Amino acid sequence: MATSLSDSERLVKRLQEFNKKVWDHTMDPFQMSFDEPSRLDSEVVGAIINLSNLLARNTDDNVLIEQIRHDIRRIGITYFEKLLQFCGLTRNKILTDLNSANIKVDIPSSYARLPDSAAWDLAGKYLLKWIKPILLGIAEPRDPVKVVSAINHATWSGWIRQERAKRSGHEAEGRLARIFKDVGIPFVPIEKAENPLCPDAQLYNVSFDLIVPNTSSPKVCVKSTVHTANIGQYGESKDYLEIDEATRMLTSRFSPDKRPVLLAFVDGVGFHSNRAGLEGVLTKADEFCQFKTVWKAVVLAESKVVIPDLKLFLDEDVLKEFQEFLIAHHWDKSRLLQNPPSVNAVVAGEGIFQVGTPPKKPESILAYLSKK
Repeated sequence: MATSLSDSERLVKRLQEFNKKVWDHTMDPFQMSFDEPSRLDSEVVGAIINLSNLLARNTDDNVLIEQIRHDIRRIGITYFEKLLQFCGLTRNKILTDLNSANIKVDIPSSYARLPDSAAWDLAGKYLLKWIKPILLGIAEPRDPVKVVSAINHATWSGWIRQERAKRSGHEAEGRLARIFKDVGIPFVPIEKAENPLCPDAQLYNVSFDLIVPNTSSPKVCVKSTVHTANIGQYGESKDYLEIDEATRMLTSRFSPDKRPVLLAFVDGVGFHSNRAGLEGVLTKADEFCQFKTVWKAVVLAESKVVIPDLKLFLDEDVLKEFQEFLIAHHWDKSRLLQNPPSVNAVVAGEGIFQVGTPPKKPESILAYLSKK
């Protein structure tokens, strides 16, 4: 029988697991989807080159601003987005800067509405200030298409940084929600599977990324936090304080036999820069998982809401490593597969679940006739 661990021993063991399984976000398909610039449509390229030629001929700024608006309406908002990207701006930078101008013009809440707003003249002047040096550079070479392509690649990482950060911060609960949905684990908010940026579930005024099965009868409460860069002191404090707040609420609001399990989905090399936040999360959470070990969340949730015929495949070394975890959460050996499932398979990090009992292979006609 396994001996109980002290708090310090438990933390050391969890830190070892975290470091071993830490998410390599550079090789994750979701993260890599942000690395390649969006395709440059020939109409967009043509409009940019035409704008650069107009600028090279000392065309009046008001004419340029109107030309940009005309091309946005003709081509679509993707043209405006490329101009913003080429300036090195984010989606919100132009809005915050325009709002800071002491001019009585209503600034829309989205950059996409700027071309059709009363603020367009102001926005156009602002845009030209940033993009003129770039457009002049395009107008000079013999092959401006290649220059446009080069600028597209050079400015993409800055343009997408904010969007990457926003979506990456919610990818953990989004991925877990999709896995829960695929294996049949009930959870709220159900919208997380389709839109990870949707509002969190609320339980006694505390936010949780996911709650299994619902807020009326919570069994598992999930807090996720992923950092792929230096989190700094603010991130360190925020992560610890949020998990501490959740722990205290669950302990005060529920009797020990009814208290939901607090699961932390915590991952990312950003935690290496400052260990205090990570140690706080791992100390306070009842259980934790990472992208590689997200299968643990399914095992934990299934122990609270039974899913018939759900089986799991783990490689031999992973199975040996997490044998105690599986025993603790009542995952019987009969539910462990010897080989990866070929049908009804749901990949969950290093684990693969099989949902339901696969149909029996139909008998051949010869086998059927031999029984007659």
